[in-house]
Formats: sequence, structure tokens, C-alpha cells
Amino acid sequence: MKKYYYITPENEQRGPVEAAMLASCGVDSNTMVWTEGMANWQRAGDLPDLTFFILSTSTPPPFNPSQSQQQFDASQQQFGPTQQPNDPWQQQQNGSTQQSDGTFQSQQAYDASQQAYNPSGFGSQNNQAYAAAGNPFTNNASGNMPPIKPDNNMVWAILSTLCCCLPLGIVSIVYASRVNGFYYSGNYAAAQEAADKAKNWALYSLIGAIVANIIYYGLIFGLGLQHEFFNF
Repeated sequence: MKKYYYITPENEQRGPVEAAMLASCGVDSNTMVWTEGMANWQRAGDLPDLTFFILSTSTPPPFNPSQSQQQFDASQQQFGPTQQPNDPWQQQQNGSTQQSDGTFQSQQAYDASQQAYNPSGFGSQNNQAYAAAGNPFTNNASGNMPPIKPDNNMVWAILSTLCCCLPLGIVSIVYASRVNGFYYSGNYAAAQEAADKAKNWALYSLIGAIVANIIYYGLIFGLGLQHEFFNF
């Protein structure tokens, strides 16, 4: 890359510097520069090779706020004021809806058109009947979401019947079989009570089996000691 000499505003010769460094040295389009191969000093702005490497001496025109306001007012008169998009929710609160041609339709007119389109009121009647009958999954006194269905403990009831105490296990099975029926009929308190009783009776069956085994093996051990004592 060529290296250039330049004349400072104090009429001092500086350089040589590469073309990419001219702007950092304060060289603009009016600065006199020279490089090898040139016959005389020339203005940097007259050299096409330095167009992208020198400072621009052009300045923007002064800002005129009044002129900008006049241009803004002229654009408003030409295109009209900016319109905000329609808010369907606000229109619903005001009891009206806006049509595509800009007119408004009252809520009463809208209801009348719906009645004319569906005179039998099929959908609304079904909804009312469904609400009156109640949802079996939300049909409780408070109208809130029903509680989670309790575990009926049927598995523990069957295991306690087969492996522990038969009579107590049967009682546990009876209570466990009632849990689902109570729950789906909306009697959640009875369903929880039946689940608790099924669990308790299964536990009683296990405890009864443990106690019976302790007594049984205790008697065998005691009789064995007694037999050994008399034989001695």
C-alpha cells in the first residue's frame, strides 16, 4: 500500500503514513498530500484512491424543530390521524360490537339475531339441563373440584385374607369393595371412611396372625419343655 505525506494546518510536513492511517492523523478532503509518482501536491479529496481513507468535511444542515412539526402536521392532514385497533373486550363491556363497515350493533340486536338463527335454543337448553343434573365428577355440596379418590386397599385386604387371619381379612375386603361406589356417587366422606376401615381391618388381620403364631409356637415350645421335664 502506498504511503503518503501530508501538510498539517500549521503548514508542517508529516509522513509518510499508510492511506488507512490518514484519517487518524486528521487528514480530510482539503488536506494537501503527496506520494511517490505524483508530480505535485494535491488535495486528498481529488484522489480517488483516498476516498475511503480521509475525513469528510461535509456537515449536516442545522436542525429546525418548527420545520419538522410542519411536516408532521402535513402528513396528518394527508393520511388522517392514527386509528387504534378495535378492542373486542371493551366493546363487549360497552354492550356493543363493531361491524366491518364501522357501524355498531347493540348487544340486544346480537341476541335477537342469535334467537332468530336458533329459535329452539337447542344448545342453551342442553347446557341448562346438564347444569341442573350436575356433573358426577363435580357434584358435591360446595360445587368445587372433588377430592382425590382414596385407595380402596383391596390388595392388602386380599393378602391379609390369604396369608393372615381369614375372618378379619374378609371384613377388610367388604369395606374395600364399597370405596369406589361411595366415591362415584358423590359420597366422598363415606368412601374415605370405608377405605380407612379396609386398611384397619387388614392391619388387624396381620396383627391377629402374628399373635396367633406367637401363641402357637409358645405352646409348642412350652409343651416340649414340659415333655422333657417329665421324661427326665
